[in-house]
Amino acid sequence: MIRVFNTKSFLILLFMTCLFLSPSFAEKDITPEKLILDPTFECIGVEVNYTGDDNFNAKGNIKYRAVGSEKWLNGHPLIRVSDKPMDLHGAGAKNPRFFTSIFYLEEDKEYEVEVAFKDPDGVTEQLPAAKIKTRNSKVKTGGGKNYYVDPAAKTEGDGSKAKPFKTVEAASAVVAGPGDTLYFLKGVHYIKGKIGFEQSGDEKSFFHIKGEPGAIITDADPEISGVGKLKWELYKKDEKGRPVYKLPVKNTQRVMVRKKPGDVSTGYFLWRYMKDDGCRKSQQGPHRGQSLEHLVENYNGMNDCGAFIQEQETLYVVLPKGFNDPEKADVQISHGRSNTQETNNSFLVRGHHVLVEGLTFDMTVNLRAGKGEFVHFSGISVYGNNGREGLSVGPNGLIEDSKFIFNSNHDWHHAPPSKTREGNKWDNWSKVKNGANDTGLIVLERSGVFRFNYILGFNNVIQYPGGMQNKNIEIHNNFFTQVYDDCVEPDGPAINWRVYNNMFYKFFNGISDAPVDIGPFFVVRNIFYGYIQSAFKVRNGASGQTIYYHNAVYPGKDPVIYSNGQIPKVWPVPISQQNYNGCAFAPDQDGDRWMRTRNNILIGGSTTYVLRSRDKSPKAKSKGTASSLLLDTFDFDYNSLASVSGGNIFRCGESHSIDGMPKFVNLEKGDLRLAGGGGRLKDAGEIIKGINDEVPAPYQYKGGGPDIGVYEADTELSQYGPRKNAENESLDAPQKTQNLRTKQ
Repeated sequence: MIRVFNTKSFLILLFMTCLFLSPSFAEKDITPEKLILDPTFECIGVEVNYTGDDNFNAKGNIKYRAVGSEKWLNGHPLIRVSDKPMDLHGAGAKNPRFFTSIFYLEEDKEYEVEVAFKDPDGVTEQLPAAKIKTRNSKVKTGGGKNYYVDPAAKTEGDGSKAKPFKTVEAASAVVAGPGDTLYFLKGVHYIKGKIGFEQSGDEKSFFHIKGEPGAIITDADPEISGVGKLKWELYKKDEKGRPVYKLPVKNTQRVMVRKKPGDVSTGYFLWRYMKDDGCRKSQQGPHRGQSLEHLVENYNGMNDCGAFIQEQETLYVVLPKGFNDPEKADVQISHGRSNTQETNNSFLVRGHHVLVEGLTFDMTVNLRAGKGEFVHFSGISVYGNNGREGLSVGPNGLIEDSKFIFNSNHDWHHAPPSKTREGNKWDNWSKVKNGANDTGLIVLERSGVFRFNYILGFNNVIQYPGGMQNKNIEIHNNFFTQVYDDCVEPDGPAINWRVYNNMFYKFFNGISDAPVDIGPFFVVRNIFYGYIQSAFKVRNGASGQTIYYHNAVYPGKDPVIYSNGQIPKVWPVPISQQNYNGCAFAPDQDGDRWMRTRNNILIGGSTTYVLRSRDKSPKAKSKGTASSLLLDTFDFDYNSLASVSGGNIFRCGESHSIDGMPKFVNLEKGDLRLAGGGGRLKDAGEIIKGINDEVPAPYQYKGGGPDIGVYEADTELSQYGPRKNAENESLDAPQKTQNLRTKQ
């Protein structure tokens, strides 16, 4: 799907070599060498390689148009990046080149793209226009053989409708290819071990894995899962009289109990105590115990959520509140590697051009698409706890119109304070992390797209792939909520990432730049509402170019952090006693020298943006009346700045920003559209080509300039979460739209 366009011939190179013998001239003028276009469904990543311009004063612009249209439109200007940090004038650059993205295009449509450079020292030549077609998500399936998997089959069949496969293992071994469809019929399909699907399709017709309504894939052990499968023996009672049970079960990875037997959507995932969790062992928290003794003494801090620990060949369990008779509880137990957070059970898609659609996964999330290109997941539902696994797709992968749910019944109050031998001083990190750091739920590779999904729970949701696969990744129109650490963590190159039109609601950190080291990384038109720590977290000397346009940021009251680390007398902490502790930007350790923000509403809790005191950069200096540090190179102009706590708004030399709290349509529901026609924020933003100018409605600005904020005043909310009538939808009934206009 990547198109590379070269323009120089041998004769031109020879001519240039002869003409520009002067070293000073050859070093200063710019010679564009190659145009690389990488499309997704509604965007195009643009890369331009060049030589010359050693004084870094050349600039490049993008024009594009649909093939057949007469009018050229301006895209976002080119951005110079480097494989190592540059200073503000480009010095220190390694392998410099230009990148940008073209937004808001149509699927399956051909476009012409043209780049034009300006350089005071001269431009050798301009690259000719190149054509590229956006991808089509309405992939073709069918036309081949149909195979069936029925867990109710009496014997293992040949996969025909009359004699279906009985097991997932048998189905995975079927010889199938382009146009063939593998149907999972209604019922519970158990897997044990790594189940791999090697089948592939092609561009003409994908290989299709499709689930009927009620088709469930689980890694639970059928011999011991369900109602009345185990004999529960009382071990002892904890300090509050809750029973701790012992069960003769080996290598437990997951324990889940359902409120409604047989209904996967009502499951409570029990917290796991780890002997060695591999993550900050010294930071004991109320659910970070490492021994059976901790489980017994410490459970009074679990707020009735349930917990378990594996000790040799015995499983010890505390059931959630309300499950008084374990013999009647629908308990699901799956196995894994001894004393780890990892599972041996996997649903692997190793082929290419594969569509997985309509299945429900009730298991630890471990769905691997490997390195195969063009693997699509559409309309799936995942109910899984947060181990060190996840759903990964190879290049050009797509995940859309799906649900990912973990601990859906617990909200923030799942981890209240408790006493342990390590003391009583807790912070919110200890209370919710559960010892599982860097557990990315979703990993996308080059040109992967994650859109129209609903995510509830989990620690880190979307993480970065390794190396140069960390490029041209797109995340849009999703609904994230109750994320216990980072919603999107693009660390590494993060070249031409686009995070736009998402709703982030009730989370610790929205975007974690920790660190982006190349970029550009675009964050455009998102709502970040109810955050506890920060909307934008910048860490570890991030040096890549990160760009924030038209976002709206508003904090929530923090229910899990306590004054001076003291345990509150009442739990949950009453809302009236909760404080706004978060800040819009929280950079430290030299922050991000290339951060550029425009037209955002940045509302902090204690403050709008701060650096931690450990930042020792000589470029940092105090601002305002507070002791927090800010970098001179930050660019926060053309934003609306405020603090809900009435604290100081720290300045970074803005000349066009507007202080004060805007008026929103419905703050309680996270509807951060501007009310009253926009007030002082109307027409107060900066015009940005390709973002708010020469773009389709509703993104095109009206009046004298763009309104500051996510939308122009009186614009409809975007769709957040699964669409009701998505193409390539599962056999299930359409997913309910998930946004703040509907009750959670």
